[in-house]
Amino acid sequence: MSLLDTVGRDARLAARTLRKTPLVTLVAVLVIALGTGAVTTIFSAVNALLLRPLPGAAEPERLVDVERTQADGSGSLSASHPYYQHLR
Repeated sequence: MSLLDTVGRDARLAARTLRKTPLVTLVAVLVIALGTGAVTTIFSAVNALLLRPLPGAAEPERLVDVERTQADGSGSLSASHPYYQHLR
């Protein structure tokens, strides 16, 4: 018996079994659909946020973060855009 015959028999058996239990079939289809949608959504978010380069940054390795700290080195103060322009 060839592999194709075996797969065909298994597919027919699965179709008969699914036809006999429509509620189980519906639940299985819904679970697969929800899982596929969730994985697609998560991948799209990860792809947009982590895998692709930042839009507008030709050389992302040269990006820096400007922060202000208190005189004693403790804590962080906010740095406004005018303060950045003053430093520049």
